Amino acid sequence: MDMLSDNETDVSRKASETSLSQSDLEQVLRINPCGVVVTDATVDDNPIIYANPAFEQLTGYQAAEVIGHNPRFLQGHQPQERIAVMRSTLRQAIAQEQTCLTLLENFRKDGSPYWVEVAIAPITDETGKVIRHVGIQSDVTDLVESKQQLQNLYDKTIVGCVKTLTDSLAMTCPIGQVLTHRLYQLLKVTLNHWPLKQSWELRCAVFLAYIGCPAINDQIMKKYASSEELTDEEFAEFRQHPAHAAKLLHHIPQFGNISQAILHQHDDYTIPQCSDDGPQVNGEQPPLALARILRILVDFDGLRRGEVPIAQALTLMEQADHSYDPQLLAAFRKMQPLLNNLSDEQLWVEKTIQVADALPGMIVIGDVMCNSRDVVLLAQGQKLTPVLIARLHRRCMQGDIPKKIHVKVKTLSRP
Repeated sequence: MDMLSDNETDVSRKASETSLSQSDLEQVLRINPCGVVVTDATVDDNPIIYANPAFEQLTGYQAAEVIGHNPRFLQGHQPQERIAVMRSTLRQAIAQEQTCLTLLENFRKDGSPYWVEVAIAPITDETGKVIRHVGIQSDVTDLVESKQQLQNLYDKTIVGCVKTLTDSLAMTCPIGQVLTHRLYQLLKVTLNHWPLKQSWELRCAVFLAYIGCPAINDQIMKKYASSEELTDEEFAEFRQHPAHAAKLLHHIPQFGNISQAILHQHDDYTIPQCSDDGPQVNGEQPPLALARILRILVDFDGLRRGEVPIAQALTLMEQADHSYDPQLLAAFRKMQPLLNNLSDEQLWVEKTIQVADALPGMIVIGDVMCNSRDVVLLAQGQKLTPVLIARLHRRCMQGDIPKKIHVKVKTLSRP
């Protein structure tokens, strides 16, 4: 019995000797190559009470500058919505008193961004109450940037292939190609202001919005492009073009969201739509968000083709009950200065077209000469009218002029 007691005492003494002292723990924190902060969970807003030297080196802040502040200040002046998304995992783990691992984009004292993988763990007292949180930050900037570069290359490759595909639309449906170009010029000045993580999907959806138009009667397309009113039968046929496009795109890998967005591009805000897996926008899935943005762009461009001023076009869209997502339309309204400041280069595109595809409003580039005699039929800079187009058609059928002409096509009018 005495022997057992002596053994227990010896084991207890050795365990005590091998346990880490307070100074040992402080040394471990000081030499840790990762940035470490400790916050006080017993005080409102979880302020920092300790930061190790690696944290100072990583962030550029001295420990004395950050003590008393919640670590969220490192997220800088990013949009609150983006910060909320990034920190959602942290907030949930802290609320549930659990550990977690997440990725954050922070900003150093000099304003430069960096990415960290953050591990958060609670520390409890003898009663089990959480009294501290330890946060360990590992710098993964190089890894994230390399991944982003690969993703950007992938996105550009897809968008480039799609653009090549839509350029071929000019051979089968020149009007559809012109409408596509108008839509893309509008997207270029607004792209970075839509609440989307994967902008390449929106770019592809815009490029392919009219890819189903070759199946639509040419006269209907001409009336639509010139903002003429369509009959009920014509309107019904025109509204079939998204379904034709969706059938073409449905089996292309990675294009599920895009084909669904194009299919539903004319749907009202109140009509339920698809919900595939993917990053969410305002709590909704990508096809729904993409379709609603596409609806705004397509309808706005339609009003502008009808010479409706920008401010009036936006007002008309806001007055159309249940047609548009109110949050997305409000975001689009804030882009009005960008729309007003479209440069001249964005207003026009030069094209070579068949005489048969000439439309009112196009402007001739270079004189159109008669083949049979040295006579200028149309002068450079002349704006095509229905009368001039009829003249071109007649002369072309007679073989007096080339079958193709060079023109400038208006893509988006100024207010």
